[in-house]
Amino acid sequence: MKKLLPILMLAGFSSPAFADITHSITSSIQLNVNAAGTQVERIGSTYSVSGTNIDVTTLGGMTADTDGTASFADGTYAVATDATTWAFTENFTVGDAIDSSGPSVGDVSNYSNQTSTAAGSHTFTDTTTNQTSELAGTIDSVGGISDLSAGGAGTSAIGQVVTSLTIQ
Repeated sequence: MKKLLPILMLAGFSSPAFADITHSITSSIQLNVNAAGTQVERIGSTYSVSGTNIDVTTLGGMTADTDGTASFADGTYAVATDATTWAFTENFTVGDAIDSSGPSVGDVSNYSNQTSTAAGSHTFTDTTTNQTSELAGTIDSVGGISDLSAGGAGTSAIGQVVTSLTIQ
């Protein structure tokens, strides 16, 4: 048995194990209150005419008005005398008038496409219980998140805990 002991030691049965261990905990809370904003998109005026086997006496069209819109002018068209088949299309879209002042939050302007968002509020009162809630969040000493609550409309509260353990 004494003769086998050096062979067993060379085989690695007596060497110690080494390892690097890394542990981390990261906690965060993000509280947001959105600002008020209004976004509008004005559509312009368009006119188009197309046809097959159509005689044009006067071409229709549009003219710009002082407020940024347009007026339509009738054209004079007739089917060609030797036409057996014909097609005719005339389109006119009246664009939005130019608004001389920007819209206020929540107001409806004369533009076709608009989105208006009121400002967020860090407090919120429940009308059923008459209790007020506030935008808040708490992280304790071991990384736990508690009391995470959003305020009124236009707010958000996000809590996150990331724990990692690496053994090499």
